[in-house]
Amino acid sequence: MASALSLWRHSQGKAAATVLLAGQVLFRYAVAILKYMETVLLSTCCSADLNNAMRYIGDSLHDADRLAQVAFVSPPLYLSQFVC
Repeated sequence: MASALSLWRHSQGKAAATVLLAGQVLFRYAVAILKYMETVLLSTCCSADLNNAMRYIGDSLHDADRLAQVAFVSPPLYLSQFVC
């Protein structure tokens, strides 16, 4: 997460394209967090458990390199994978 924020700070004051790219990077990290915690989130049985899992999701994110790998190296998810 710190690397995403440093990218965000680095892009401030640059051209509009760089700011848009920083937004895409932050979005990739947001999706990577959900993908990284996928098993925990899918194992919840009710909305209260899901809410608690989402509330404390940041407490278990300590490996920035793994998160960056999920965000940028893992194959992208497409909607067609979920539609029958």
